[in-house]
Amino acid sequence: MSKEKMQVTDSRELRLEELRTKPLAVMEMLNADKDPENEWMTHGMTEILTNELVQNTDILIVERSQLEKVYKEFELALQGVTTEETAMKIGEVLNAESLLISSFQRSGKEVLFTFRIVDAQNGQVLESVSEEVTEDENFLKNIRTLVLGLFVNAGWIFPETAAEVNSSHAPKLKNIRQLIDAKLAVATKSDEAKSLYAKAIKEDPALAGLFEELKAEFEDVSATVAVIPFVNVTGNGDDSWMINAIVEAMTGDLPKLNFTVVERTQLVELLYEKVGQVVLREDAINAGKSAGADFLLMGSLFHQESFLKLNARFVEINTGIVLFSADAQSTDNDLNAAMVDLVKNIAENLNRKLSQETIAQLASRKISETDFRNSVRKELAKDSVKMADENKKREEKKLRRLENLPRWPFWLSVGTFTIGFATAISQFVILDRTDGSA
Repeated sequence: MSKEKMQVTDSRELRLEELRTKPLAVMEMLNADKDPENEWMTHGMTEILTNELVQNTDILIVERSQLEKVYKEFELALQGVTTEETAMKIGEVLNAESLLISSFQRSGKEVLFTFRIVDAQNGQVLESVSEEVTEDENFLKNIRTLVLGLFVNAGWIFPETAAEVNSSHAPKLKNIRQLIDAKLAVATKSDEAKSLYAKAIKEDPALAGLFEELKAEFEDVSATVAVIPFVNVTGNGDDSWMINAIVEAMTGDLPKLNFTVVERTQLVELLYEKVGQVVLREDAINAGKSAGADFLLMGSLFHQESFLKLNARFVEINTGIVLFSADAQSTDNDLNAAMVDLVKNIAENLNRKLSQETIAQLASRKISETDFRNSVRKELAKDSVKMADENKKREEKKLRRLENLPRWPFWLSVGTFTIGFATAISQFVILDRTDGSA
């Protein structure tokens, strides 16, 4: 290698090292073919890749909401970033030191993707990668692998980190399409958009956090989970409080992962009559269906001396398929620590990264037998009041039904009784007279 080339290489590596901790703007993908059928990837792929980088790396990413202003100002949504001057302007407006610029071009089932890390200071391409990706079930996963490889080559992430991310769950292509279609329909066909959004996140809950504007639009739409009592593997009756504590904790933690949790009162039989026992999956699925759940969270607790192990399984109700399993353990009898790790592992399986604030909230929660029994008493008191209110409403409903019944059956029965009574009296009188005359 010549001295000049070595100097250029050294300069590029030094600049990449300098930019490693500076903000990066992930720009919209350029649809090189300008084919309207492929336009969904322009925004969709950008959303996915941005989400992956935010969740799985410590690269500083410019907020997507800021980019929208730039696209409007520079009219870049369709033309992409093609000049050094444009790159420099964008960097200045966004306070970004580098840009991730990409494009795609389709040829049948093959799509050629190109990714470049561009220095926003001078428009220089510092690192690039280009590869054809087949549009199959691994489409999104292979694109992610390509992008992570770019950042490994740039020295921005470790190869071990890339390998770990690549082994995690990748969103399904059809569900991404549903979210894109929902975004297009939201302005004019709200019900259709809501249906598409609900279907996509039901099939793949990890997608719930991808499209923030849709999530805000349909914040009442989320995949529903029924938390089934964990099985007490060791069979120790003293551990029954832990089984209840796990149900309570998971009921509070799953909403942090964008799930709606079925209320305890809808699973009374399983929650109170079979606590700690082996619950047949068929029974659990039927209970979940009747409660309107999309998924089941089932699991087990193993406790021996100071060793605790939790195992959880996520089951899709319609098919009964176990989507994934997660476990956690503690060697010093710390149920709370095991629960925090379990929630983290569930989040990782769903391709979700918990914020430090959420983790701190989970870690600050203290689960002890005394505290749990006190909380149970409060919950039981609430349930008792709730059930009393429901019974009162049912009785009032019965009374209203009775009040609304037609009056004629009552008076008919009264008349019938009166006639019958009068007939009986007359017969008695006749008999009495007959006896007297005899």
